[in-house]
Amino acid sequence: MTTFDRNKNNENGQSEAHNRDIDQNHSRMDVHTPNIDQAAESQLFDAVVASANDAIMVTSLDSVVSSWNPAAAELFGYVSAEMTGQSLRKIIPADLISEHQELLQNMLLGKRLVHHRTRRQHKDGSQLQVAITLSPIVNPHGLIVGASYIAQDISQQVAAEALQSHFQSIIETSEDAIISKSIDGIVQSWNQAAERMFGYKAEEMIGQPMLKIFPPERAHEEAEILAKLAAGKRVEHFRTQRQHKSGHLVEVSVTISPVFNEDGGIVGVSTIARDVTKLVTQERITRQFEVIVESSDDAIISKSLDGIVQSWNPGAERMFGYKTEEMVGQSIITLFPDDKLEEEAVFLGQIIQGRKINHFRTLRLHKSGRSIHVSVSLSPIYEDDRVVGISKIARDITQEVFTQEQIWKQAYMDQLTGLPNRRHFLKLMAQQINSSQMSKHRFALFFIDLDNFKIFNDTYGHDFGDQILSHVSEVFDRCTRATDTVARLGGDEFVIMLPGVLDNSGLERIAENILRNLKAPVRIDEIELSLSASIGVSVYPDDGKDSKVLLQQADQAMYQAKYHGRNQCMFFRNIQKSTNVDDHELLTELGMALERNEFSLHFQPIIDAGTVRIGKAEALLRWTHPKLGMIPPDVFIPLAERYGLIKSIGRWVVSEALRVLKLWTRKYGDDFQISINKSPLQFLDYHESINHLYNSLRSFDVRGRNLIVEVTESFLLDHSEITDKILNAYQEMGVEIAIDDFGTGYSSLAYLNRYSFSYLKIDRTFINGITESKRDFQLCKGIAMIAHELDMKIVAEGVETRDQMQLLNLIETDCYQGYLFSKPLPIAEFETFMQEFSATSALMPGFDPCL
Repeated sequence: MTTFDRNKNNENGQSEAHNRDIDQNHSRMDVHTPNIDQAAESQLFDAVVASANDAIMVTSLDSVVSSWNPAAAELFGYVSAEMTGQSLRKIIPADLISEHQELLQNMLLGKRLVHHRTRRQHKDGSQLQVAITLSPIVNPHGLIVGASYIAQDISQQVAAEALQSHFQSIIETSEDAIISKSIDGIVQSWNQAAERMFGYKAEEMIGQPMLKIFPPERAHEEAEILAKLAAGKRVEHFRTQRQHKSGHLVEVSVTISPVFNEDGGIVGVSTIARDVTKLVTQERITRQFEVIVESSDDAIISKSLDGIVQSWNPGAERMFGYKTEEMVGQSIITLFPDDKLEEEAVFLGQIIQGRKINHFRTLRLHKSGRSIHVSVSLSPIYEDDRVVGISKIARDITQEVFTQEQIWKQAYMDQLTGLPNRRHFLKLMAQQINSSQMSKHRFALFFIDLDNFKIFNDTYGHDFGDQILSHVSEVFDRCTRATDTVARLGGDEFVIMLPGVLDNSGLERIAENILRNLKAPVRIDEIELSLSASIGVSVYPDDGKDSKVLLQQADQAMYQAKYHGRNQCMFFRNIQKSTNVDDHELLTELGMALERNEFSLHFQPIIDAGTVRIGKAEALLRWTHPKLGMIPPDVFIPLAERYGLIKSIGRWVVSEALRVLKLWTRKYGDDFQISINKSPLQFLDYHESINHLYNSLRSFDVRGRNLIVEVTESFLLDHSEITDKILNAYQEMGVEIAIDDFGTGYSSLAYLNRYSFSYLKIDRTFINGITESKRDFQLCKGIAMIAHELDMKIVAEGVETRDQMQLLNLIETDCYQGYLFSKPLPIAEFETFMQEFSATSALMPGFDPCL
């Protein structure tokens, strides 16, 4: 008897032990409990029967069912009501009726049937393998009046035994030696093929080390093999030599696998050895090649020079859906889409010349008709130095292509509207500039910002705002030509690039059409609304010859459209004409601006990321001329610096900011802060710079810690003794210092270490690119790490999107400032915003500091 027979007997022994447990359960059901009255005993019996895991049935001698427990209902599919009063033959297959009668006869003769294996029929007609224990039911007079059945479903057990028997047969009839051994190399089983191959009987090898059949010069292989197996690796088709009992060497191909237990631990080794002594070297090479081809995930195909398939591996079957018999003898053209048919002739021409084609990406067709992206490599097949066919290896790269497309979309397309994003648009714009340079044609750029979008967004929520943005993108698409490019830069800012511009009147008509279509009533979430936008226009090459300049000019024109009432279009050229006055004339107007009270401060809120509270605001200077309108700060501030007006303007800014600060510390808390910007020229006079601020703080009864002074890197670069004195004096007053626009100048870690800054403001140029450039994100992350190590808080300027804010949260940004929350506001509007923000901030998506 082989090891496999002994293992089977052990399993049968376990089954018998299980059956003895069932017998004991059945016996316990027959035990009479003398201390319980008959009714209680009946209730106890009924409870036991109802809760039993095995099917329990009671019938009369003519097989009429009188009791049918829930387990029987579960096993046979009939509920008790369907079987009570019915013949038990209802679940007995027709070919076993006589067997049933014979079992009843044996019972009447006093024979108790235990665990009889047979078949029964489920309600759905399927056959069940069951083990039945049949017992007589005896009345008080000792007469048999019925029968009780206990049935156990053994379908899985029977299937397992059949499978075990099947495996046993395979192992014993295999031509290969199939051997199992422990992880230390001791043989545990040895089949008949192993006896024939190596000459040792099972009883001679079981319990012996596997090294017994190793030639001395190959003894080292056992340790190497066991080491690999201990690491969970397989040894497949290992060609080596083993020693027959007679002493001669046997050439074998060995496959060795670890055997795992239920916990995944390696408990043994399975070895399959094949005698390959008679095989020649070429046959070995061929066999290895066939294994590679058959197990490859790639499609490996050979075809004749006229395109007829000659071989087709399983990888090709899986990839293209055709079975081998469907494709061998057929033309490879079956797999080609119509627009790829010419590839076959091109490939053939190169192959005939003996050339290879490596990793050519193209499309092929699946049997179902769907397209598959493939990477194809082709090689010539030679016979007597003649090319007689083609070998083709195709790899399915559909998922790879899809992933690349998704990555491209995420990098270059706006996820909400499906329009090109800022990065993609800048590339398209650069291409358009190159094209226009060669063709000498003009093109226009529309910079569009929705009017009052923030009100909709804050009132109805970001989902509502997203629907507005999607609707607007559809309007822009309808109002533009196929040659135009519509893109979303972020937030509610869009751009449209219009090539082939002839004159401004045509552009005005397009802009008016856009505004008219936006104004048409639209219903979103059952709310009807009418939209408007402000449009700024710049033209290449009239207003600029590079992307940055053209975007800036169009952006500036758009803001002028907003300042002049919104819902209109303005051209940068017209704005330039209206503001391009002589420097002397503008300087004269600037000199009188203070007397005329034309200056004002606008305040942009700064959000604390931890508390979701507005605890700060930056004061920004604005000049509104009675005729020229709003003069941009980058126009008049350089003039003021150049001609010495910056000191008087700066003093006014300090006084006005402190006046407002006194009101707001009472209104919003005594820790509320306002930050002001200082020009480097304001620090040239040490006494003026220090004394004015000190006196102003005392005059307005404002504590220094409520004021933040922002200085630029250029101020710090001109390091001098005055710089040290001024910054030290400010800190002695309690004034906090912030370094503004960090990273845009000649950033130096030296002055970060030299001065005790309270805040470091990351410039908006880094924030703009943080969602699109990993480099910008890493730069921001590095700046934040350095700042935090130096006990400085980070303020992110120019935050315009929730995506930017979520990334900034990852680097533990302390404060946010930007159009995502609010543009700079006049005093009254700022106070209104504070009321609305405090009431709604907790509900605003994206403000969760734990994001």
